[in-house]
Amino acid sequence: MVRPADVVLLDEPERHLDSHRVDLVATLLTERARNGTAFLVATHESSLVDACDGRVELG
Repeated sequence: MVRPADVVLLDEPERHLDSHRVDLVATLLTERARNGTAFLVATHESSLVDACDGRVELG
């Protein structure tokens, strides 16, 4: 998340984080997305799902 990227793949970025830190991650992803970074996020965390523009449910 420190370097610029066009596309970022994240697998459960909320793992082992408290709710405050999960909200911080959601805010950071939203800001980066507004600046043109595309994200593919695998998560079970509803606040991260809510921060996304689209959603695909598997299983």
